[in-house]
Amino acid sequence: MTETVPLLKTVADGLAFHTVDELKKLLKLLPVQPSGTRKAELIAAIAQQLTGKPLQALWNSLDDIQQAAVAEAVHRTDGYHDNEAFLAKYGQEPDWGSRDAYSYRQEPSKLRLFFLSTGTYSRTFYVPREMQIE
Repeated sequence: MTETVPLLKTVADGLAFHTVDELKKLLKLLPVQPSGTRKAELIAAIAQQLTGKPLQALWNSLDDIQQAAVAEAVHRTDGYHDNEAFLAKYGQEPDWGSRDAYSYRQEPSKLRLFFLSTGTYSRTFYVPREMQIE
């Protein structure tokens, strides 16, 4: 059964649910330096890279399975990543980055820049509407 998730409209909305440490890890995946270290400045720096030409370059840097995960989410489930259906269709999970029992030790892959949280403690991965229309 597919979980119903609230529509995530903007990249900034999804990034707001991340901690500063998580934002810094995401920022390391991008060719940009923030203008400061406050959460709002980190969010602005990341969000700027997730639209237009920077988004296309980021997309091109994903491997085939990661691109399939984004495409499936955008075209089949309105932005929601259905891991069970994806695993059944492709026979493997996309590379989300390192996993660890302690979230502060996890290192994200570039795919995590496409799928953002819908809540502070949410395990739901969702492509913001703003990125879907790019």
